Amino acid sequence: MFSLLRRSHVVRPLCHRAQFRWFSTPGSQELPASLAARFSTQEIKAIRHRFAALACNDGGLTPLDIRTAAALQGVKLTHEEAEVYIKEVDHDKDGVINWPEFVQMVWELKHGYHQATMARFCFPNRSPFDDENLETIFENNRKWAEQMRKTDPNFFKRLKQGQEPKYLFIGCADSRIPAQELMGMKAGEMFVHRNVANLVVNNDLNLLSVIAYAVEVLHVKDIIVCGHYECGGVRAAESNKDHGLVEHWIRNIRDVVRLHRNELAVLTGEMRHRRLVELNVQEQCINLFANPIIQRRQAAHGLPRIHGMVYDVGEGLLRKLDLDFKHSIREMRHIYDTGHFSNWKAMRDLELSIVNRVNQPDEPKDKS
Repeated sequence: MFSLLRRSHVVRPLCHRAQFRWFSTPGSQELPASLAARFSTQEIKAIRHRFAALACNDGGLTPLDIRTAAALQGVKLTHEEAEVYIKEVDHDKDGVINWPEFVQMVWELKHGYHQATMARFCFPNRSPFDDENLETIFENNRKWAEQMRKTDPNFFKRLKQGQEPKYLFIGCADSRIPAQELMGMKAGEMFVHRNVANLVVNNDLNLLSVIAYAVEVLHVKDIIVCGHYECGGVRAAESNKDHGLVEHWIRNIRDVVRLHRNELAVLTGEMRHRRLVELNVQEQCINLFANPIIQRRQAAHGLPRIHGMVYDVGEGLLRKLDLDFKHSIREMRHIYDTGHFSNWKAMRDLELSIVNRVNQPDEPKDKS
């Protein structure tokens, strides 16, 4: 709430005289055994000390006490706001926070159960959409826009006309990976999709929509799958822990571990992590090849090309992976080919036969 247990000395401007009690004992209410068992004797003594310092009477913390405690932390609360807060913590609904309720509140604070409640009642009139802390962002934006206009007066006019990116970048959502910056590109030059651990999951409608738009509408010529060392998603998949909801996502990386378990089994520590990052990129590139949207476009136009890269966060450098896609595709084409490449091969064979016939010299005519 207001860091109630952190101050060793509390000045009570609104509570003095006989109530100015640093070591007085809280009211006659005793703690339930189950609640007392959650703390050591020393902790109970410290909590008792703080309760005595905050409460103006033995009955417990009143709205006035809450307002005073808030003021000491630089937070201004109205009487009504303090009452609302007390109602949240006041289990027996007597209008004050008594000794057992105070101890229960401390236990919940200690274990993080009241974080949302604390924020809501410390700042009860604050909307979750307040932007008072975003002024720096808007100021930086104004400076950036001004600088871009000075550097290139027509920059924003060109962007307004549309986009013609040559690349689709599929990368990790990690905040340390500035996709366009690290490749020296400006706005409008690269179409970007990011998720945890740069995965290409072919039942992810978000990703499929991005691929379809990039390939069928923007006609990008190259797709880059970019992983990075020190990837939290990859590290999570390396551990034998349940990561809750995110487990459904990083299971795809665990599948990469399964596919390459023999190679990874002989590696340890950072070498294993770095190799898994690279193998993850490789498998996501293969997943791109298996995508029917990609296959249709490649069969018709020979594009887009697929590239695998890894970004070294510690050095700021990109590394192109030496991936033997041709070998992998030859091995798996019969599995992933959805008919587009079969038709393409037949058409290419026909074209080659025509070209060969044209290039062949005419047979001499029989003069007999």
